[in-house]
Amino acid sequence: MNSRTTSAPPGQRTRWWGKIAMLGAAFALTGAMHAQTINTYAYATGTGAALVDMTGATTIGGTGNDDTPQTGVSLTFNFPYEGVNYTFGSISPDGFVMLRTVNTAAAAQFSNAVTSATNVPKIYPYWDDLATGTTGNLRGLATTVSGTPAYVFQWFVTIPRATGGAANSTMQAILFNTGKIEFRYGTMGASSASASVGCTGLTATNFQSITLTTNTASTVTANNTITTTPASGRFFSFTPPVPCTTLGSLAGGAATST
Repeated sequence: MNSRTTSAPPGQRTRWWGKIAMLGAAFALTGAMHAQTINTYAYATGTGAALVDMTGATTIGGTGNDDTPQTGVSLTFNFPYEGVNYTFGSISPDGFVMLRTVNTAAAAQFSNAVTSATNVPKIYPYWDDLATGTTGNLRGLATTVSGTPAYVFQWFVTIPRATGGAANSTMQAILFNTGKIEFRYGTMGASSASASVGCTGLTATNFQSITLTTNTASTVTANNTITTTPASGRFFSFTPPVPCTTLGSLAGGAATST
């Protein structure tokens, strides 16, 4: 019996290794897309940002609410956060929104802790033990902000907490359909005991935590002891990195990004 070994022609071997390389690139790019955790978002801040006009807004929660989050409301679009699309948000009078894929309420959580794994993922323009008091409310509005579809959550609450007092503080969390998040502030109460401002990811150790005295954000140090409030017109924004979306042909195309 005759036996012999054969090998692929050089051109075929080159094409084969090219396909393997492109497959490796595909896995790497997929990993990069899923690695867009909140601590990789671009942070920005500034002044002169007016509150979004809430004409036509829905009242999600009314007066007399101390700590009870509301049933999730529809954002009217898929909101991408850390690579996951969320369609609902549950707003709490304590200054946070939990992102949801179903329209259920977050758990009551008046004790703020940036790295808490409860109610994640969450965003919080001013998280502390607050209340709507005798005149406050929680509102929501699907609208367009600067030409981009967005959903706006608005708090009109008491700072510091006063269950029997009139609301004195207005703030907004704006969720853009691009995945960008922006906080805006109107008139705010003078002080608070120990607040947190920022965003926490699905994994609670991924976060952006703001310090109001310097208007800076940290992805390393969680600040749960804020004792001041943002000035009227201040904004904070968090913009996700642009993902690679086009891999090209495994037969020899080049990976591109958008």
